[in-house]
Amino acid sequence: MRTERRPALPYVERCAKMSNKAILDLLHIQDKLTARQFQRVATTTLLTMAKEHPQLAEKHLLQPMLAPLLRCSETAGTGWSLPSPRSEKGLVYVVGNDSSSLLLGSLQSVLGVVFSLYSFAKQNVSYLRSPCQEILLWFLEKSEREVSLAMLEGFAGLNSSVHTLHPRCRFCVGSEGGATIAVEEAISDEDEALYQKVSSEQCRVENLVELLSHCQKSGLAGDFFIRCLKALTQVAAEDEAALNSAVVPGGSLLELEQYHAEQRRKLLVLQLVATLCESVSDTVFTDVAQVEEFVAATLQRQSTCHEAGDAGPAPAPCTDSPALAGLQELLVSAYDPQPPSRAAALRHLSSLITQRDPEALRLQEKILQVFLENVQHEDAFVYLSAIQACFGLVPQSIASHGFTNCCPC
Repeated sequence: MRTERRPALPYVERCAKMSNKAILDLLHIQDKLTARQFQRVATTTLLTMAKEHPQLAEKHLLQPMLAPLLRCSETAGTGWSLPSPRSEKGLVYVVGNDSSSLLLGSLQSVLGVVFSLYSFAKQNVSYLRSPCQEILLWFLEKSEREVSLAMLEGFAGLNSSVHTLHPRCRFCVGSEGGATIAVEEAISDEDEALYQKVSSEQCRVENLVELLSHCQKSGLAGDFFIRCLKALTQVAAEDEAALNSAVVPGGSLLELEQYHAEQRRKLLVLQLVATLCESVSDTVFTDVAQVEEFVAATLQRQSTCHEAGDAGPAPAPCTDSPALAGLQELLVSAYDPQPPSRAAALRHLSSLITQRDPEALRLQEKILQVFLENVQHEDAFVYLSAIQACFGLVPQSIASHGFTNCCPC
């Protein structure tokens, strides 16, 4: 009786499968005298294969290399040692410096775990801190801006699509400054579980802000700060809608879980914005466009808060409110060719907004645009007046950290 033979693997795949272990072994060489030359060969070979045969490279090289980190986010096994990112991942991604979609995509699947390892290394004496930081910064720099922002949200716990460390997994100090993974049972004491969770979230936010301090020149830190402010505005709008509807969370377990998850997200946003306001430097914004977006975001949030407050007692009307024609005259003067007249008009408009003049508030968006256009004026007297006008419209707790020195002075 004849038996059908299984079709042989293509020659290229057979070669890739056989050479897989040899390449990974070269990346693991510990002897410093011989490691550099062999690791350079292995890295070049892997990158070449990723370009010419991406599917084979992913299957036989990248997946086995990243498997330990993937297990950290998916498994609930018994625990294992974690290879050092310096030995292979840092060489392939950072030293290789090839920002192909294959390499970025493969690293994206484990970057949340790398961030957890980075946080662990910052709290302990470990050589893993530097290679983890290099990998994180390399990905954030090479990726599209929206991908980087989404990844930062995942690090903060605001984006569930980012795979992070499994809830039952915990990093422990390994041999020679390395790390191991331990799988723990769920904490039965509710108070202790809550304490561990709050401490972990606080540590994660602080480490994220520390990482962002290295991303200011590229503008990523400023963009993320603005995104957090917009998220804070959304939180204020949601809270106002919830108060108006007076909806009480349902009694089913699913509804209660969804309600508590949403409350947790809002608290994370507040915690993140508070930490950013305390920690970011006065150079977080790198260009005028970011300053404009920052002012627009904070004004939008302030407007949302004012709308929420309008449901209460109405504010006292402004007794010296000018007629609409007078306000239009001020707007025209804000473009006067004479700098003193222009600056005076800007200061007067700012004063009207601060006093909550009804006509000025109605035209608030138009007035803001006038301020922002004058920020770019060449005369110092004008653009300083415009900056001061914008500065007076944003909360001091945020503006003092994010607006100073953002425009040329």
